Amino acid sequence: MRYSSDEELGKAAFEDFVFRGTRYAHPSEGTVAGLRSVTLDDVRAFYKSRFTAASALLGLGGGYDDATVARFKAAVGTLPAGTRPAAPAIEPEAVAGRSVLLIAKPGADSSISFGFPVDVHRGERDFYALWIANSWLGEHRNQASHLFQVIREHRGLNYGDYSYIEAFPEGGHRTMPPVNVPRREQLFEIWIRTLPNDRAVFALRAALRELQSLVDHGLTEQQFELTRGFLKKYSLHFAETTSARLGYAVDDRFYGIDGEGQSYSAPRSQPLDNPNSLPYPSQELPAFLTACREVAHDDQFGLVCVPAGGMSGLVGLGLAAPPAPRAAPCRRHGPCPAAPQTAYPRRLPGLPSAGDRPCGNGPAVRINDTLARAEKPPGGTQTD
Repeated sequence: MRYSSDEELGKAAFEDFVFRGTRYAHPSEGTVAGLRSVTLDDVRAFYKSRFTAASALLGLGGGYDDATVARFKAAVGTLPAGTRPAAPAIEPEAVAGRSVLLIAKPGADSSISFGFPVDVHRGERDFYALWIANSWLGEHRNQASHLFQVIREHRGLNYGDYSYIEAFPEGGHRTMPPVNVPRREQLFEIWIRTLPNDRAVFALRAALRELQSLVDHGLTEQQFELTRGFLKKYSLHFAETTSARLGYAVDDRFYGIDGEGQSYSAPRSQPLDNPNSLPYPSQELPAFLTACREVAHDDQFGLVCVPAGGMSGLVGLGLAAPPAPRAAPCRRHGPCPAAPQTAYPRRLPGLPSAGDRPCGNGPAVRINDTLARAEKPPGGTQTD
């Protein structure tokens, strides 16, 4: 990761940054420090405590018969009975203001990730509000999303720009959301894909401005309805295979959602049709916006950037002068009204104010200090 993908390096460092001190901080693949410090006794203890019948969840998909189910149940029964370990607390420390981590990697272009933890999950009413807002803002690999239009399509700064309200590992290799990475504490993230260092500041300021404009002004009724209609059809492709449907069935069990692995293709699209259930109809746009704002933390904001030369390339992050607004129409969302060309005088929940102070207070660090700390990382995986 440190040598082959600056984007994945930045995303992993970002999760480490905002979830530091929790089990979501370190990559599921482990770290260099972990490999150096793990012992055979550690592996045996983990196997003994986790590979038990109490911890097993059996899931089958496809054309199986009763005899196959019986064989699988018998196999699980051969495991030690054990007890299900208590879920560890995931309580990330509050990000101190607009905190920035710069990874100084010689010869690297800039890859940027920023955001903050959110305590909203599938099955909750507010999740559907965020789902609609996020899809409009930065649906993964969707050229009609707003960030993609503003940063790539109109200005040609980079390959793509996306936003997420759930963990989305290996985004560069996926077109649809992954399965089996459920979290008890989720993450709002904007991902600005690799771009030349001399464009990084402008692209970051553009993304911040569009995010703030969304929270401040919200979506028009037309944008809201177009996005909701888009998701009702687009989500049908999230679980096209038996394997994916099985994966969603396991995730549904984690989140306490009733269904047969259709949390995207059925239960997630059907609520969008029911104005009296989970989604927000256009008549409830004020409540929809309130839901979007309430997930944010007041002026808490984490950012990770992988540039060459450390701080010297990002000294202009004051954010006092956002990019000029563009009024070009979006392909899916209808006209994108230009936001007022005035500085935002007040802070909005979870977003940086447009003051003249520097964007962050974090120092530039070396790669080895970021993902290969001397201390032994906590046990478990990101989905514990």
